[in-house]
Amino acid sequence: MYHIKTDKIFEPYVKTFNAGMLSLWAVGQPFFLDWVQQHDEMPLEAKSGQASSILVKPLVAEIKKNNLPDDKKGPFFTELIQNFCILFCIAAFDRLKEDERYKKIKGKPVVEFFRHLRHGCAHGNKFFFKTYKDKKTGKVIEEPTKMAKFKNMEITRDLMGKPENVFFDFFSAGDIPYLIEDISKELADQT
Repeated sequence: MYHIKTDKIFEPYVKTFNAGMLSLWAVGQPFFLDWVQQHDEMPLEAKSGQASSILVKPLVAEIKKNNLPDDKKGPFFTELIQNFCILFCIAAFDRLKEDERYKKIKGKPVVEFFRHLRHGCAHGNKFFFKTYKDKKTGKVIEEPTKMAKFKNMEITRDLMGKPENVFFDFFSAGDIPYLIEDISKELADQT
């Protein structure tokens, strides 16, 4: 099996992504549901005062309702994974921008792809591109201004306003590790 190679800045995010995907898979498994039903609630620490909690039984009922025949998953699971992917992309891109090497790679097609993917995630899982005036020339600029490409996929202005979602109509959870690997290769070239 192929092992994805990532830059050290992404390591905590990749671990969280992997654990999150494993956890989301486990949530629908009968052994997990049997175990979790032994509890009424799951406590959550609160620094602001008394701890809060998640009620287990209503959540288990929702999970069971979404377990479909033949290991297919209903809309609840799709939404869980979709939201997890959205949060991952936003956090991982924001971490990339904090790295000093970002300035050297920010115009590369794969980095532009990741940037627009992140912005689409942050705009309700829909692609959104700014239109603005250049401060020096006064010329109207429409994003994307640079090629935004990853493998055989390209982000263009045509994607804006379409009913398709960033996740999963345009991009899939399984594409994320390869995108992070390609970004990591760009970062490695700067060291």
